[in-house]
Amino acid sequence: MPVAFPSRGRRAVATLVALLAGSFAAPAAASAAVRVVSWNIAGSPTNARVKAGLPFDPAAVATVIRRTRPDVVGLQEVCGWQATALAGTLGYAVWHVSAITGFADDRPGAAGRCDYGNALLVRPPLTLDERVVTPLVDPGSCKADARTVAQARLPECRVLQTGVLNPGGVHVANVHVGVDATAPAQLRRLVRRAAELTVPAVLLGDDNVQPDRAGLAPRLAARGFLDAAGALPGLPCGDTSGCAPTFPSGGAFGAPLLRADYVWHSGTRARRGAGRVDTTAAGVPASDHLALFADLRPVVGPSGGLAVTPRILRNLRQFGLPVTVGTAGAAAVTVTLAATPKTVRTLGLSRGTPVLATATAGRTSAGHVRLALKPPPAAARALARARDPGRFTLSTTLTDVEGRRTRLPTRTITLHAVRPVAP
Repeated sequence: MPVAFPSRGRRAVATLVALLAGSFAAPAAASAAVRVVSWNIAGSPTNARVKAGLPFDPAAVATVIRRTRPDVVGLQEVCGWQATALAGTLGYAVWHVSAITGFADDRPGAAGRCDYGNALLVRPPLTLDERVVTPLVDPGSCKADARTVAQARLPECRVLQTGVLNPGGVHVANVHVGVDATAPAQLRRLVRRAAELTVPAVLLGDDNVQPDRAGLAPRLAARGFLDAAGALPGLPCGDTSGCAPTFPSGGAFGAPLLRADYVWHSGTRARRGAGRVDTTAAGVPASDHLALFADLRPVVGPSGGLAVTPRILRNLRQFGLPVTVGTAGAAAVTVTLAATPKTVRTLGLSRGTPVLATATAGRTSAGHVRLALKPPPAAARALARARDPGRFTLSTTLTDVEGRRTRLPTRTITLHAVRPVAP
């Protein structure tokens, strides 16, 4: 329980409680790693395989997936009938979301008609719950995409599909970002939606952007997402050892030169060996893209610590603290508020008691989580004596789940307008 203070003194420590209370989420119990795959299978009736004289081969796609043995597969450029057929062949559950719609007929050989979009395949006994579809393009801005003559006048409205993997509670998202004039707006919406996902989270997809372009990698990294293939933000694809290019896929399509596909993860650790998948079947590429895979294990703090949600990060930044927690977006959090010299003088603290309060996450009997702020005795006495000092400055240290300490910039806080928080 939070330490009780007289009304005036409690206002100082109430500030952080007001910002963070309720924003911690208990993580799923530690579980086995989840293997995920992201793959653009070029399933459109006039895809790159067709242009290369290699008709789409669903059996080849199924062979590659079966060989990789994933728990979750995020597919892009996949027709509805293809997703259903693949799921049936593999014994997976499927959720297909259309980007191009409007056809009454969606089946093999239906005059090039294809209810074309993204799909998530999940291997039982895992299930995908809490499904949400987020448009990446305003309906009036959707671009007509001439995948076939029949589709030439139908708009392609890119979407992001998300769901929660159970058991385990891992948030899974799948996306295919376009390359037209709306692409920057699509990437912005993608980043905003990713920041709303409760960690642990994984974002699969063909982002159609290289690591050193459009600022996608730095923006996702600032929200706790890492690239499972190990590419560093700002690294050009000329360095293939770090870029992990996925397009084209080799063979008749040419050697991989560009990075388009990603497995972003937050609140998880990627096992070594994550990277590109051999997508050939009988010596022939099954798509013009390589697939990516990763084995991801949710990160929890010691003794069942708490995962840090993007909401926590947003609230800390709202408090004026540009925080990135740990290396994988998860932590058992301890926040230390240290009085700066000016605040020490204002509150009458001695030089030996610079810590104003520490905040640690704890769970109540009802399963809710709150912060308990505990100042040292000398700081508690000084706060009790204080007459609303108005404004003072704090320096803040954040300790993550692996014990790393991050010193954050100082912040000036106004006390008198903050309502006390009941214990």
